[in-house]
Amino acid sequence: MRARTNAVLMAGVAVVLVVGLFGCGGRGGDAADTAARRELAELDRARLSRQLDVLEVRLVDGRARVAAWGDLRMRHEQVVQVACTNAAWHTADMARALEDERAYARAVMAPRLASASTTGRHAAAP
Repeated sequence: MRARTNAVLMAGVAVVLVVGLFGCGGRGGDAADTAARRELAELDRARLSRQLDVLEVRLVDGRARVAAWGDLRMRHEQVVQVACTNAAWHTADMARALEDERAYARAVMAPRLASASTTGRHAAAP
């Protein structure tokens, strides 16, 4: 993209130099030749102006894209931060729930299981 832009600018500079050399060369020519050169210069100026307009549109579009990607990067960082915070809270809550289940098992279920093993059908015979 940059090479193409440089090529367009170099072509424009070359046209301006050629027109300038012929226009300032002090060559005595007739009015028709001078009018033709002026017409050619005007056409070249109009062509260069259109090319610059196209380049300006591309530049503005490129800047808008860069700004959009910057906004997306910022939003992504915010979302990742919220997701990580949420995951940390969820993990801590799950660890507390697991510990509550283990405490329940130690406090309630272990004595029940112990008493069931001594009084149940499968208790050891004397």
